[in-house]
Amino acid sequence: MTKITTLSNDDDVIVHLVLTGASGYLGQHVLSYLIKEGIPSSSISNIVNSVKYKITALYNRLESFPDAVEKFRQRQAEIQEHRRYNDDEVSSNTNESILDVTVRKFDLIDPNHIKSFVKDITTTTCTEIPTAAGTITTKTIIVVIHMAAMSSPRLCEENPGRAKAINNPVDFFDSILEINNQKLKNVYTSSIIALSTDQVYDGNILQGKDSSRLYKEDEKEGLNPVNVYGQTKLEMEEYLLEKHKQIQQNSLSSSVHPSLLLFALRSSIMLGPNAPIQPNGVHGTFLDFVKSRGEQKQETTFFINEYRSVIRVDHVIQIIDDIITKRILPQHLHNNIDTTNDIRMPIVFNMGGPIRVNRMDMAKAVFKRFGYDYNLLLPTRQTSAISPLDISMESSLLQKYGFGGKEEEEDNITTQELDQKQQQNQQQQLATYLDELVRYVFSAVA
Repeated sequence: MTKITTLSNDDDVIVHLVLTGASGYLGQHVLSYLIKEGIPSSSISNIVNSVKYKITALYNRLESFPDAVEKFRQRQAEIQEHRRYNDDEVSSNTNESILDVTVRKFDLIDPNHIKSFVKDITTTTCTEIPTAAGTITTKTIIVVIHMAAMSSPRLCEENPGRAKAINNPVDFFDSILEINNQKLKNVYTSSIIALSTDQVYDGNILQGKDSSRLYKEDEKEGLNPVNVYGQTKLEMEEYLLEKHKQIQQNSLSSSVHPSLLLFALRSSIMLGPNAPIQPNGVHGTFLDFVKSRGEQKQETTFFINEYRSVIRVDHVIQIIDDIITKRILPQHLHNNIDTTNDIRMPIVFNMGGPIRVNRMDMAKAVFKRFGYDYNLLLPTRQTSAISPLDISMESSLLQKYGFGGKEEEEDNITTQELDQKQQQNQQQQLATYLDELVRYVFSAVA
């Protein structure tokens, strides 16, 4: 049965957030954030009178996920009610801005699933509202947050065809972007935020060189993946870049300013607390593995030559939130904002943390936190040909465009403070960063 949602105002907008890979580690954190906090309506209050959100969480294999989401929502509703009863501060977004949450089993590479899904999301929201003055058309903005992936390098090597189909789902992307065609564009628009990986870099050019030299988005020499996983994600980026180029060309020919529809985020290893909705349905993070080895008092080898710019999962969520509220929604809503820089904005961004770390560094930080025996940590070197060694990234481009950070906070640092930071011992910086990271990841652990 078709579900109809109606709004009350000609300035109302529905934002339909579609999460692929919703049952995965990042997917659960994003869905939890949206259910608990919502995206603040105040962030675009100067554009429309009201914005309402629909959420569709797509999953593939975790059959118990729908029940877990429903229990999570009930739990959050009880918490909200308890806070209201006790006059505590409550987020106004949770119950007021979210119209509904749908959990749906979905196969990214099944043509029938894709066709049925796109049909549903472009017909299940009422877009014509009768009023005394006539019929009003309500705008629906569809934002796909693509987090589904075949991310195990080993599995990708064993089944490269399936890895390519899942990691670069061109048929699914094409169908989503087709929503922007002439027939539907005045009612529906669509955008894609796709998670890529730091493994699009080869990890070779940094070896034996200045440790301050990091990969940047415009890298040419080192943009040469050494494994199937990185290659399939690079192909996804190339697809999105080509689509973005077509959008720009079509806009030039029609004298219409291009909307920024597409984003690819080259993510490093994500670290954070356990998956919040169904923790037993996903693998823990690398730090969870380290902690388990300490608890079991088992000797374990950790690489000392494999470097990454690991990133906190809450930082990833903030970046996604900022892309939606600061760029996608204003562009789709045709607000009179200054878009001079937007025309030249890249769609591919590095998304990593501020410090390059190796596996042994992270293991030591976990052992320090819980008082485990350091003698259990055995150093070794990564020698696999399909494992990039140092793919540390420079991620300041995100902050340049206002995603995931406030530039004004950096501007407030005095010259004296900056000099002190530059003079601080690098090892101390690393230790401090890792201490804070481990504290965040295990914040719920006594």
